[in-house]
Amino acid sequence: MTDALLPDTPKVTACANVLRVLGHPVRLSIALLLQGQGPQTVSGIEARLGLKQPNLSQHLAILRDAQIVESSRAAKSVTYTLAAGPAGPVLQALTRNPAAPSAPATATPARTGMRTDGDALVFATVHFPNESEAR
Repeated sequence: MTDALLPDTPKVTACANVLRVLGHPVRLSIALLLQGQGPQTVSGIEARLGLKQPNLSQHLAILRDAQIVESSRAAKSVTYTLAAGPAGPVLQALTRNPAAPSAPATATPARTGMRTDGDALVFATVHFPNESEAR
């Protein structure tokens, strides 16, 4: 299958790196804030997430080094935005709302996978019926 993402492809490696960096709750919160609210100053991120500036700066540096966020400076103010790249599709997949508001306790088993469609990553979830639904 030519459009399947194999474990050694650069796109899979890039996505895995994004997931590794976003594996910390503070960094994931920062990325989700930037995705949902757009560009934010450091003081805006501090206020919204209730973080102290030294702790926030450490996490922003990790996100910058991983090329998940970009910064721009205007006088003494630094503004952060979500960088173009694999972080956007990964965050979209993580925050995609299912059709139902909440899954029941007896939800059908599901498997999520990804593949490429040209240069885009496509995430899909396939639901498998459980034994009671198959009857």
